[in-house]
Amino acid sequence: MDSLLLERPNQANTGYKKPLEINLDFLVGSYKSKTVLANLEVIDEDIVANLDKVLEIKPDLYEAWYNRSIALVNLGNLEEAIANLDKALAIKPDLYEAWFNRGIIVGCLKQSQEALASFDKALEIRPNKYEAWFNRGITLYDLGRLEDAIASFNKAIQFKSNDYWSWYNLGIVFYDLGHFEEATNSFDKSIKLNPNISKGWYCRGIALGQLKRLQEVIISFDKAL
Repeated sequence: MDSLLLERPNQANTGYKKPLEINLDFLVGSYKSKTVLANLEVIDEDIVANLDKVLEIKPDLYEAWYNRSIALVNLGNLEEAIANLDKALAIKPDLYEAWFNRGIIVGCLKQSQEALASFDKALEIRPNKYEAWFNRGITLYDLGRLEDAIASFNKAIQFKSNDYWSWYNLGIVFYDLGHFEEATNSFDKSIKLNPNISKGWYCRGIALGQLKRLQEVIISFDKAL
């Protein structure tokens, strides 16, 4: 069968490949408290230096370790950021934001099994957070656990039914499993939410092609252009 992994000649406008990859744009921002406020107008090197001074006095201040991890991510120091999140979690193991961000960062480092464990921890604390279910779905897809990925995307949709990308990703996974009717229905949902994103139209056309609904394929590809 045709694969959604294939690139189209005009990829910038229409082609897409797979569920969204985990990226650092998903990170939860600085943790604010009366004790530590990350000053976003200060460059990240200064934030790290200022937090180092705070941690010399109060090494058990989990907010400082957490905010330091955000600054380190902005500086590109992902491994050290993970170590800082681990410090925060050693002090406050029920900090959802730290588990979630840890999952995002290790996912960016292609450590999918560890990312999954972090998202699972985050969801133990806040089981209604759609973004954790969403990124867990991506991680499960990367691990080749497609049925489990479907379950995670469905949970994300349960908590945020108007999320375009959850429906889109669900369509991709259904397609990869050969469930073309379900894939088409999922792409239909995503298009209804945002008809201006060409990826959904293109993938809908590919799925419809597998169902031999050729007139609808043409309409979908025209919309994707």
